[in-house]
Amino acid sequence: MTSSLDEAILRVLPTEHDAVAWLSTPEIRRRLEERGHRVGYTKKVQRHLTALEADSRVVSTINGRELLWQRKPWLHGLQEGVGLMSASESVAFHILQRFAGNKLPTAVTRDIDPLFKAAESRLSQEKTDSRIYRAWVDKIDSVDGEFTLIRPKRRPEIFQTVATATFFERELLV
Repeated sequence: MTSSLDEAILRVLPTEHDAVAWLSTPEIRRRLEERGHRVGYTKKVQRHLTALEADSRVVSTINGRELLWQRKPWLHGLQEGVGLMSASESVAFHILQRFAGNKLPTAVTRDIDPLFKAAESRLSQEKTDSRIYRAWVDKIDSVDGEFTLIRPKRRPEIFQTVATATFFERELLV
């Protein structure tokens, strides 16, 4: 089972396709701290990385005396993609497929189809966060670009308040 720290580690780790392909354990800890995760000490991050490597989610290499890490790419298989994909990323891929899937060239959709499948699978899992994320995709819709629409002027902070309340299924008094 993946902990929230494990998921955070997987999000900060680069893959072989990134410009900086490897990160040291202290650098991973620094990036986690920047994102608000209070890990306390580098050894704790090291233990989590070692466990993730045992689960074949990350790989390590030694550069001199330093141990460097990277995440395996999602596209190595659907099951691995499901395990690495967060609920937020699943919603994003699901919405991309739903609203823009027919606007993407086949060459692109063929390459990212495993991510669409992983998103669908991740949202169907019975995790504590799944229900609210799964429900979001049915709360929104899109109007085709051919439809003439006169958009009202809206303040971004009000829109974010309404969107956040809708997402978390909170009552909003106006």
